[in-house]
Amino acid sequence: MDQRTYHGDIDSDELANALLAQFNQGSTAAQRLGRGDRAIVQIGTLDRHRRIENALTVTISKTADGVNVSLGQQQWLDAAADLAQAGLGALFNPLSLLGKLDEVARDVSSFGLPQQIWATVEQYCGSVGAGLGGSPQTMMIACAYCGVANQPSAPSCVGCGAPLGEVQPIFCQKCGQVAPHGTKFCARCGAKLA
Repeated sequence: MDQRTYHGDIDSDELANALLAQFNQGSTAAQRLGRGDRAIVQIGTLDRHRRIENALTVTISKTADGVNVSLGQQQWLDAAADLAQAGLGALFNPLSLLGKLDEVARDVSSFGLPQQIWATVEQYCGSVGAGLGGSPQTMMIACAYCGVANQPSAPSCVGCGAPLGEVQPIFCQKCGQVAPHGTKFCARCGAKLA
């Protein structure tokens, strides 16, 4: 499961509606479950008979300062099996591939669905001024010397003037997770932190 936390003034319902508008057309289908602080959108590619295959579940959960978006596991086994079968058929009879070109093209394009979903989420969040990374409104860092609470972006303590560089949190640029200063890898997604 892939998760990302977006910070800012994000409406879970509006994000779910943006996903519906983008993916409930053409060669994809989408449906929505839930309202309010938690919305679920199921998105899938359509086969030539307009049946859903390769479905993904997007869960949007409201947090104190934004939303957490999770992209569930997909079922790519059918697409991979279709591609393998077409490849083997073409090996023995190259002309057999002609009848399967549409199906092969749909299977190949379905592998890009997660990236398309994340691009839509990023586009919506950007349109409302939100994004990955920290939210100073809900975080405070404590001075190691006097314990006074400070904004995360403050270079020095408002109470005693001590430098705050060693206690500044790090934000994962891939998923938005907050990590303590000095952490090398994100605990959520494994990305290398700056």
